[in-house]
Amino acid sequence: MLNMTDAMVFAMETPGALAVAFVESKTGRAIAGIGNEVVDFDSITPGWTNILQTQVALLNLENDPTPLQDVIVSTNSRYHVLRPLNGSDTTGMYLYLALDNAVGSIPLASYRLREIENNLCI
Repeated sequence: MLNMTDAMVFAMETPGALAVAFVESKTGRAIAGIGNEVVDFDSITPGWTNILQTQVALLNLENDPTPLQDVIVSTNSRYHVLRPLNGSDTTGMYLYLALDNAVGSIPLASYRLREIENNLCI
């Protein structure tokens, strides 16, 4: 089992990882975060939360019963992966992971975030 700190360290071991944070899904407040570069999580996580909430609302409009696994946003230099956490003690949170797209792999990042979700104990 992983606690939050161990989970973030595990996520940062993903090739290309730049930053990771646990974020409250409703408020956008970063609960905890670490990064290889200076990241102001308090500034960026509310925006990522809006994207996640919009995706969830869209799936609800489409009557899609499939649980949301990841939301992925790519730019010229980065991948941003948002993974809602659905465990009994993590509902209402998501993981944010930023990757350098020259090194990072979306499938590997998704796999590692799923491993964290399955082994997280808060």
